[in-house]
Amino acid sequence: MLRSRKFEGSGDAERAFRNELQNLRKLSHRHLVKYVGSYTDPRVFAILLLPVADMDLKTFLSRAPFPQGELSSVREYFGCITAGIAYLHRSLIRHKDITPRNVLIKDNKIFVTDFGLSLDWSEVSKSKTDGPRGKVTRDYVAPEVWDESERGSASDMWPLGCIFLDMVTILKGRSLEEKLQFFESNRPNGRNPRENFDAYLLWMRELRKLEPGRDTKPLLWTEQLISMNIDERGTADELLFAITNCEDEEDGYMYHCLYCADDFGSEFPIMAAPIQAEFDDDDVDTVPGQGRLESLDRGLCQSVTRGDENNVVLWLKRWGRRADFSNEISGCKALHMAAGLGRTNIMKELIKHGFDVNNTIDERTPLHEATEGAHFEAIRLLLRQDADPNIVNHNRQTPLVWAVVAGYKDIVAQLLANGADFNIRGPSNQTLLHVAASHSHIDIVRLLLEQPGIDVGRRDNGGYTSLMVAVEVSSELVAELLLARSTDDEVQGMDEQLCFWQWIKATRT
Repeated sequence: MLRSRKFEGSGDAERAFRNELQNLRKLSHRHLVKYVGSYTDPRVFAILLLPVADMDLKTFLSRAPFPQGELSSVREYFGCITAGIAYLHRSLIRHKDITPRNVLIKDNKIFVTDFGLSLDWSEVSKSKTDGPRGKVTRDYVAPEVWDESERGSASDMWPLGCIFLDMVTILKGRSLEEKLQFFESNRPNGRNPRENFDAYLLWMRELRKLEPGRDTKPLLWTEQLISMNIDERGTADELLFAITNCEDEEDGYMYHCLYCADDFGSEFPIMAAPIQAEFDDDDVDTVPGQGRLESLDRGLCQSVTRGDENNVVLWLKRWGRRADFSNEISGCKALHMAAGLGRTNIMKELIKHGFDVNNTIDERTPLHEATEGAHFEAIRLLLRQDADPNIVNHNRQTPLVWAVVAGYKDIVAQLLANGADFNIRGPSNQTLLHVAASHSHIDIVRLLLEQPGIDVGRRDNGGYTSLMVAVEVSSELVAELLLARSTDDEVQGMDEQLCFWQWIKATRT
């Protein structure tokens, strides 16, 4: 990306660009544009930046109808934009013109740009200024900046709130055009929160009515930022902490990318009581940022259900901060759910974080879930991770039993190849051959007969062998296979049954 400006004798323009150059040279953050180089000629001063953006946030949000598949990106951007602004403020730099046009998107990643009018606090003795405001964007500028009153880092928080308002409008299913029309219909004051605060309050009320149980956290952050009281807006670090530690466990949504939570390292200690970060007094095993066990469990499982891999990782990172994480996850069904849905990438992440492939919850293992869902790749993953195929559920069924009942030939073969017990007996002393014969699963009967030591003549509680079952259900091909493997003793007593079967065959022929 190239930024340039013609000087045409303007010392202010040259100073602004040189200021931006100095700022960019000393900044390095994943959510800020990166300085590459610069060049000048007698009339132009140019700065080369990366990345070359696909679009800006304004263009991204203005699409109508907004693609539902990209709402997860909108949620992520709350934390990403805040992380970039928080880094600027830690570096003693104010942005001064935060707008959707100055937030770039490349490959669905956020990059804050345009620090041409930023103030470097390291060169001044106070963090607030007054006087002429310089270049600003009317619909996003803070009231105190527009009025040229005393202003500081909190003046960046108001426009950030205005961006949040645009984003939460999209999350709630409305468009930016609808928002603009709403403000204009509530004139005479204006079309933005600064000029028309009453319309803003009414619009927020409308948004709360839309799917009230979903995406409520962004509404709270927006309200905090768009405040006429500068002191109530909080700092960017406080906001980032609130975003990376919020618990929207009902939906399992996260509002930041995989890296934003890492912005709080040893260099920047977390404050004691950040905004909107609430924890129970009796949650003694939890420190700020860890979250409550019930919320973590629910949020993780909701993310698994949605198949949101990024949010799964974020919930795991948050849960992993708890001292008793390895013991607590034994009661979590996340791996069972992922296996039942065949979400192998999520399964890998859960296993990497310590989830036990043989963990039994409600007498079922993840392998039971994957088998019932007929998810071959999930089964293969679990078996590669040493899942035990012989754990029984409350019906004394192993995954192999279920696969035989359902007729999943490939899954039966996979389980047999990994040590599944083919002579297991059911509640009525039925063998797997009984089960396969009763369902006429000839391919599975063949697989079972290939197993050395298979007990063909075993009788169930009713005295039936698998051959008798096959004849009774008129499964001719299965009966022929079993008859060929049966001894005279096993066939004894079946003369009448076999004669009837042979008569049926002859009649059909």
